[in-house]
Formats: sequence, C-alpha cells, structure tokens
Amino acid sequence: MPVPVPVPDPCPDFPGVSSSRGGIKYLARVRPWLTCVLVFSSHAAFAQTVEEGRQAYLEADFETSIATFEAVLQKPSLTRDEAADAHRYLTRLRTLQGQPDSARRHAELAVALDPSVDAPRGSPDEVAALFAAALEVTGGTPAQLTIEAAAPLREGERVAVRAHFAPSPEGLVETIELRCAAGGEPVSETGPPPEVEVVLEPSADARCRADALTTARAALASVRATLELESAAVVTAAVGATTNATETSEPSTRRAWPWVVVALVVVAAAVAVPLIIVRPFANDDPQLGTTRIEGW
Repeated sequence: MPVPVPVPDPCPDFPGVSSSRGGIKYLARVRPWLTCVLVFSSHAAFAQTVEEGRQAYLEADFETSIATFEAVLQKPSLTRDEAADAHRYLTRLRTLQGQPDSARRHAELAVALDPSVDAPRGSPDEVAALFAAALEVTGGTPAQLTIEAAAPLREGERVAVRAHFAPSPEGLVETIELRCAAGGEPVSETGPPPEVEVVLEPSADARCRADALTTARAALASVRATLELESAAVVTAAVGATTNATETSEPSTRRAWPWVVVALVVVAAAVAVPLIIVRPFANDDPQLGTTRIEGW
C-alpha cells in the first residue's frame, strides 16, 4: 500500500532561531520562506502603475514619478496604453531634468505607440514641440507588426516569410520573434527590429506567429496567420493588438456560425440557471405563485 507523502507548505511561518540548530539545518528551514519573500517582492515591484506615476508628477515628486514610470515600462504585462502614457510623462520629466536627447527619444516612442498623445498638463511649449517633431519622424502612423510572404506559397518551392515592425524607434521593442510551420519541422527566427525572416519549403499551408517583444518580453503586438498554398499573404497587427488571420476566399459568415451557436447556448444558460436556482425559494405571494383550482 503506497505511503502518502506530506506536501510541505510553500510559505511556512518564519522559523525561530535556535542556538542549538546548525547553520545548514537552519538554512534548509528558512529557504522556503525566503523563496516566498522573493516571489512576492518581485510581484510588488511590478505592481507600480501609470496612475501612481501620474499622481507623483502632479505632486511635483519628480524623482518618484520617473522611477515609477520606468518600472511600468519593465512590466512583463505591459500594454500599449501603459507604455504610451509612461513615455509621454517621461518626455516632460526628462525635459525638466535638462536631458533633451532623452526627452526627444521618449516623445518618439510615445508617438509610435499612439500618434494622438499630447503633452502632460502644465508642460511648456517646448514639450508640445517635441511631440510635433516626433509625429514628423514617425509619419503619424502607429507601429505595426506585419507577416508577409515574399511570393505565393507553392508546394516544394522555397519562399521567404518576413515579420516586419515599423515605425520602430530605438527602444520601443527589443526583439521580433517569428515562428512558422508548413508541413515539416517548425522554423523560427529571433532578431532586432525592424525585420526577421524565415525560409520555408512548404508541403502544406503555413501557420505562422510573430511577436514584437520589449526587454521584459511584453508583447506589444502579435500576429498569428495561416498562409495558404498558392497565396501571397500580408497580415498586419497594430501595436497593442493581436491579429488572427487565415488567407482564404471562404466567406467569413461560414466560419462565424459555430460561434453564433455557442453564443446562443451561453445566453440560454444565463437565463435558465437563475430561474432554476430561484424557483425552489419562491414564496407564497399570490402574485408570484400559480393559481390552483379545486377539483382539477
């Protein structure tokens, strides 16, 4: 008969120090506790938010504001809106510190993420001018990640598939990852922006995925696509978005009907379950009960 093995508590209480306990035994006891402290500390470090940075800015606590926005940019879960706000405020804050090159770079990064950003409240005209100049550099177009086949995919013929990210000011993303499979072994490539490329020799439709990643590996844009044989596909995702696409001539309504069925089932369940739960607890109020006729 198997003997049950006790599972240790991953976060035990901190053990007391005993002079009779050896150093090795003591370290063995405190290691799980220290692991929990490190894990929770790392989560706390990423808990800083754009709102906290903005509040510190409004209170003229500029050093705290800078540290907070820089921490936000290192979040693995960073979103486009968070990144755009952080760079927007850092543009103003670096101007206050007399760092025009850094301020200009942050303005370009903010505009590449969101061309509609403007200077934070209380900014002088020179900060607004930085955003205007950044718009000219980026062309006023938000950064986009594109998967593109260099030529139509034909069985057995080599073809290049590229992932391209632009506009891409320095520091916006660290790497682009592209992975494709087309009936054989998957191939992948990782490299700096603006472009990476893989070469396929397809024996079937190619399934590809591309990600534009920050230094903390937050995906600012992702594209997933199925590139069909005999087609030259171009699939694009704006920064902050994920695109799933299949290059095909099939009408989209033919693919949508299973989801319509699922939606109808979910709605029906949402209506039915509360009725089933509430019915046994209905009171004797005549307005809520049923009419009973004697003799029937």
